[in-house]
Amino acid sequence: MMLLTNLINRTNPYAAAYKQMQQVEVEEEARALAENRTPSSVTMHILRGHDQKRYNNPQQDEVAVIFSSHDGAPPQERDIVVHPRNELPKSISYMSANIDPMIYPLFFPYGELGWQCHMQHVPAYSTNKRTRLTTLQFYAHRLSVRQAFSPLCYGSKLFQQYIVDAYIRVETGRMNFIRNQQNHLRVEMYQGLMDHIHSQAHENNLNPGKLVILPSSFQGSPRAMQQNYQDAMAIVSKYGKPDLFLTYTCNPRCKDICDALLPGQQAHDRPDIVARVFKLHLAELINDITKRHVLGKPVAYVYVIEFQKRGLPHCHLLIM
Repeated sequence: MMLLTNLINRTNPYAAAYKQMQQVEVEEEARALAENRTPSSVTMHILRGHDQKRYNNPQQDEVAVIFSSHDGAPPQERDIVVHPRNELPKSISYMSANIDPMIYPLFFPYGELGWQCHMQHVPAYSTNKRTRLTTLQFYAHRLSVRQAFSPLCYGSKLFQQYIVDAYIRVETGRMNFIRNQQNHLRVEMYQGLMDHIHSQAHENNLNPGKLVILPSSFQGSPRAMQQNYQDAMAIVSKYGKPDLFLTYTCNPRCKDICDALLPGQQAHDRPDIVARVFKLHLAELINDITKRHVLGKPVAYVYVIEFQKRGLPHCHLLIM
């Protein structure tokens, strides 16, 4: 650990410019002792009553998310506080290009920057409407499997955390776009809903805040879930009840996954490979059913993909 720390201190420009969390905690304890007060603490508040398949409570002792607000709602902007040496703490945006090298110095020992809003497509992939690189495209490129050595592929649990942070940044960019483009998303169609919310807030002496409509095009939103359910029920009402119910679960010990793993790795160390192999196998299964007619000629089918607690995907398939 000492050799690794010395290496990062020599090569990483952020290590020389900013304090580490251990230094911040030691200084906070010293200030608390000098001021005769208790050091800062963290309190987690969990809201009950949500759909457990979509909002599962954490089952581990590790802290997943920390936020503080006056009304208990998560803040819109998740800023990161950094502590420069010999300066006061500063806040940087969660979408900053400096986030990745500062949080993951083991993956980016030389301080390689992350996604930036002004990144341009190469001419071969640039179009009139799309000239800049999106966060999803950037992280898809960074997570691609290559022949050259990549520290991301050897990160194990740290690699899983990096994927979660990348997903959050992608979803944050999408939600910020929706929040800033409400005038172009035909939100006037929901005027009755807005009037009802303002009426309920007025009766209960509450501040309704700014209402943001999340359209059904945003995957995972309540409107998207309801629309998918209504589409499935419309298919059933037209073609009748399903004849077959299949469940396809990913096997972490399958040959395709094991062959793609690096020496000493297990399936849970590479969720990217597990998801890609499962997607390919599922597409082949659907082709067997819909094109090769191994179970007869179907008239319609509906399927949904879920992830188990261990992170393994599985699919429920209904065939009419």
